[in-house]
Amino acid sequence: LDLSARSALALGVSHHEMRPDQVFNRGNAYSLPDTKTAFDAQAEYRFTIAEGMSLYASIADKSRLPTLKDRYSQRMSSYIENPNLQPEASLNYEVGMVTQKGPDTRYEAAIFYSDITDKMQNVGKVRLQGAELSARHALDSGLTLGGNYTLIDAENISNPGTRITDIPRHKVVLHASVRPVSSLTLTTLAEHNSRRWASNTVRLGDSTTFNAKAAWIPITSLTLEAGVNNLADRNNETADGFPSAGRMWFANLNYAF
Repeated sequence: LDLSARSALALGVSHHEMRPDQVFNRGNAYSLPDTKTAFDAQAEYRFTIAEGMSLYASIADKSRLPTLKDRYSQRMSSYIENPNLQPEASLNYEVGMVTQKGPDTRYEAAIFYSDITDKMQNVGKVRLQGAELSARHALDSGLTLGGNYTLIDAENISNPGTRITDIPRHKVVLHASVRPVSSLTLTTLAEHNSRRWASNTVRLGDSTTFNAKAAWIPITSLTLEAGVNNLADRNNETADGFPSAGRMWFANLNYAF
């Protein structure tokens, strides 16, 4: 919705519903939870400062319906079965700036704050706040560079003694691509995640992985890809006891009709 030549307002709503039919677990008699529903809404105001540069502010009321795993999994005895687990709800605020210089150069910066209730770890109220930076720039040589950085500070308001799991405080992603000829693109990607808590007592170490891929388009609609993930064969895990894949080679063929 255009409010003026330099400002606009975007609004959105959605409705979600989950109705489980059956739960199977040998030796356990679980009761089925009631149907869960959720209503989400969001609004964003954007103001153009100058050509290619804009500021925005948004507020969003979001929710996540609990899955069967959220309700019934004991997760190595660190969680309690809760068939009547309520939807996770969050009120999210974000303020940021976007700079667009041509089709291939873009810079973004944002700060955000989230109030979460009924967090899916049976911890109640949680606060998340942080910042995001991202950049993408194409050079005349055909080389495109980009990356993004995310800082997240998580705090358990209801019970400070219980850790918030699976969220690294720092995350960095860097990528580069080059087109030596129009039909061939070479891409590399590096991702770093700082340490994260896997449980109230186990903290996983930081990790850095590197990926590389070549994509060739010999004819229109046909793409051939080959590459390697976790090039350095780094031993890392994002969940305690479940190591991520080591060095993995792959090849893909895609044809669009």
